[in-house]
This record gives sequence, structure tokens and C-alpha cells, in this order.
Amino acid sequence: MKKFKVGDKYRKHDWSMSDGGVTVFVHYKSGYIKTYDKIKNPDLYIGKIAEAKDPNILNIWWEDVSK
Repeated sequence: MKKFKVGDKYRKHDWSMSDGGVTVFVHYKSGYIKTYDKIKNPDLYIGKIAEAKDPNILNIWWEDVSK
């Protein structure tokens, strides 16, 4: 599996630019895992990704990696 951190320049919400929050991981069938850091409301964020119903997504989860 290869992890790919989504850069701030691809983020849309101002909260994504401030410190704090958790990291959301999106695992794709291709083996890639996209990581989104500084997520303040992970359940809502994951819900929005899931709404797209992308058949290539295998799993979505979040972790507090700051500890």
C-alpha cells in the first residue's frame, strides 16, 4: 500500500488550514491510501466521501495520529 498525503492546496475548507483535528484515511482498490490531515469533524467528512459512492473505495477511517 502506498500512502499519499493530500496537500493543503487541494483542500477547500478554511478549517483544513489550521492545526488540530485528526487524519482521515481513504483506501482504494488500487492499493493507494489518501490521507487528509487536520480534519475537525471526521464523521461529517467521511460521510461526504461516502456519499460519492465511489466503487473504488474499499475503506474509510480516521485516527488521532497526534498522540
